[in-house]
Amino acid sequence: TCAQAAVALGVMANNRACGALLAAAGRALDDRALHHALTYALIEIDDYDATLSGLSSREPGTVLAALWALDQMNASRLEFLDLRPFLESPQPAVRDAARTIIATHPEWDAAVANLFFSWGDSIDSTRRDMLFDLTPSFAQSPPLRDYLTSLLNGEAVGERLLAFELIAACDRIEFAPAWEPAFRASLDGP
Repeated sequence: TCAQAAVALGVMANNRACGALLAAAGRALDDRALHHALTYALIEIDDYDATLSGLSSREPGTVLAALWALDQMNASRLEFLDLRPFLESPQPAVRDAARTIIATHPEWDAAVANLFFSWGDSIDSTRRDMLFDLTPSFAQSPPLRDYLTSLLNGEAVGERLLAFELIAACDRIEFAPAWEPAFRASLDGP
């Protein structure tokens, strides 16, 4: 079967098979076991450049396999900018994978905060979901705390409300002295 062939190719580390594995993954999105076997074979083959080509596919299953394999392989050189285009993907599985992978890379905290800052007040429902998906993972980092501070100090009530909601979504976040005026104003207000 296809799953056993994928396992065998992974064990042999046959990098010439990367294209076929990625193509098969594009057709296997509905078969979780097969898709996993194909992804794992790509991880075992450990050919970063060949697997990277999967990110340009129009097939969500191919992109998904490439994302996970690129993150997990030993030869990984994956960077935040490689995943950024997938953060707002119309494909929920691709979007969720990109966000999950980013959340496991604390070294990308500045890139995540810069993305959030770049939005200004253009936060639609997709971006709002992304804020709630990623903020808890980076909430203790200075760049993300600066972003939360900017929301709390914003002129719009909606920005402060969003900041309060994001802070509340974070487990055991440390209070920043720069947040005191916004909290005090909200608690002392009418």
